[in-house]
Amino acid sequence: MKGKRILITLSIAAFSAVAGAQTFIASTTHNGNTYSLYASNGTVTGWESANTFANSLANSYLATITDAAEGTAVATLMGSNSTGRALIGGRQVNQTSGGPLDGWSWVSGEAWSYTNWRGGEPNDGFGTYSEQYLEMFSDGTWNDLPSDYFGTGSRFVVETVVPEPGSIALLGLGVVALVVRRKR
Repeated sequence: MKGKRILITLSIAAFSAVAGAQTFIASTTHNGNTYSLYASNGTVTGWESANTFANSLANSYLATITDAAEGTAVATLMGSNSTGRALIGGRQVNQTSGGPLDGWSWVSGEAWSYTNWRGGEPNDGFGTYSEQYLEMFSDGTWNDLPSDYFGTGSRFVVETVVPEPGSIALLGLGVVALVVRRKR
């Protein structure tokens, strides 16, 4: 039992070190999911590291905006902070002849069917294939940008999916089965 306590303590300490490296600003809920706005304290240096941080949290990833209502919820969250922009979970993985509008996808694997580009965006403003990551402004519109266009104090939004009650019940049954099996 002592070994298990040490493992749990180490896991909590590791999580605290990762989470403590960012500044939590605010959160909101929409359709049962939680959206949390963070600011980088220097360890998140671009879209890729923001995505890594988001994935280190349970059931979480950079926020995906799949309809106007979700966009409004996240924009309202961002409006609680005056910086006006934050990274979200869109990336351009396969840009081909379609140009800047081609090849976008969500980190969650959800369909890329809703967009809310700011006027003139996406534009690959630093040259062909130069801006393959997504940021959102507090008015809900989007911009493409390069991964390293980010600095200390820059913001990003993490979406945490709350498991459905049926999933929680199934997990509980699995835990009970393990306990019963262990006692035998």
